[in-house]
Amino acid sequence: MARIPNLLTRITPRHSSDRSSRRPGSSTTSQDAIIQQTDDDAAGSRLSAVERGYLEDAFASEFCGSSGEKVRRMPIINRGGWSSVILFLSCM
Repeated sequence: MARIPNLLTRITPRHSSDRSSRRPGSSTTSQDAIIQQTDDDAAGSRLSAVERGYLEDAFASEFCGSSGEKVRRMPIINRGGWSSVILFLSCM
């Protein structure tokens, strides 16, 4: 059976000071930053669905930060967001 390669070991740092922060398991890697990026991505997807009319959420833009850049997701992502909201609401 073929082994799946660890792609993180193939990343080459841009600066010599970045070497330790790019290694998996490094103490300088910020797990909080990874989680925050996931949150930002989810908020951007929700805002995209709201802007395209899939969802109604008056506060979606408040959670997308102050970068001001508009995020547009593919329709399948917007529909997935819509279906997860409908599923959640039907379970309540």
